[in-house]
Amino acid sequence: MFKFRRLKLYISIMLAGATLTSPTIGEAAFGDQNLYKGMRHSDVVDLQDQLKAIGLFQYHTSTGYFGSITYQAVKDFQREQNILVDGIVGPQTFSALNNRQSTIEPNQILRLGSRGQTVVNLQNRLKLMGFYPFKVDGIYGSNTKKAVIDFQKTHELLVDGIAGPQTLKEIEYQREKQKEQSNNNSGQRLTGEALD
Repeated sequence: MFKFRRLKLYISIMLAGATLTSPTIGEAAFGDQNLYKGMRHSDVVDLQDQLKAIGLFQYHTSTGYFGSITYQAVKDFQREQNILVDGIVGPQTFSALNNRQSTIEPNQILRLGSRGQTVVNLQNRLKLMGFYPFKVDGIYGSNTKKAVIDFQKTHELLVDGIAGPQTLKEIEYQREKQKEQSNNNSGQRLTGEALD
């Protein structure tokens, strides 16, 4: 009987130790767990910030709640990346987010007919700033040219519809300004299911 109590005590101590030392969900790194609609988590804030930076998350602040706005932004991102469109942020979507090139080198010239990731980045920046309300497709067509012209007029640049070094530097400057404002507002994040 004494050995049984001792064994029972030993097992209880081992189980308690295992429970106390195992990592919690909150300690998981971004990408270590799937994110899905209805979830409330700090990783959702990171997701929303990333989607906002590429112009897909349209809510004015990141909330940490994976609601309908986030769900739609994830589906739009998945569609743009040609991956499974299910609204769930799993390994494939995390990989696409991590591999997405997000910088625009200011020493290039983008104009009608330009294509590729840099045009995607340009369109995303212009979309985030409200100049490009169209589908991001990586093709510098008439809609992109019009958005560049509108941006150039607003920021008193040479208006030629070409995204050259001066325009690209200003776009990056405005992006950084917008990120700073977003970070300053992050302390005032709202939570609640009515928000996204």
